[in-house]
Amino acid sequence: IFMSYSRRETGFVDDLTYRLEKAGFNVWLDYRRLIPGTPWAGQIDKGLKESDVVLLVVSKESINSKYVDKEWRHVLDFEHKRVIMVIFEAVKLPPELKKYEWVDFRGSYEAGLKELISQLNSPIKEAAPAPETGFKAPLAVWLTAALALYVGLFSLLTFWTILLPWVLIPLAWRVIK
Repeated sequence: IFMSYSRRETGFVDDLTYRLEKAGFNVWLDYRRLIPGTPWAGQIDKGLKESDVVLLVVSKESINSKYVDKEWRHVLDFEHKRVIMVIFEAVKLPPELKKYEWVDFRGSYEAGLKELISQLNSPIKEAAPAPETGFKAPLAVWLTAALALYVGLFSLLTFWTILLPWVLIPLAWRVIK
């Protein structure tokens, strides 16, 4: 497996690589495989040639990266390898990528990992296009946001109590005088 990604996703890619290797896959990751003092472009081309699958970590940064762009275009034009897009962030995809397999990691990392391992073991034909917009979060995030909204709205009803001292004290002074 050749990992194509932007450096901004290094933490995600590092953990994903560890988990894939733990599951028995051989992963080519640039900062683990590049040999210092040797031209890196040739080493990357060799890594692409020797891989069966290219995992393209999709994010705003990776889609705009000229190096990532060069890697996946090389695979599509010359190598004709299997490409699986790992959706780290929903972005507008180049038309050439829209027909490839994808796994959505925006919600549950564990569910995404399980689906990716399943797809690596047996290729699938995607029924729907890869997500290009939207935000996906676990149910706990949505429940927390709803609770915060409820508490915020409820506290607005009690906001007037802050003004009570400013209203009652002058009234009390008038009554006393």
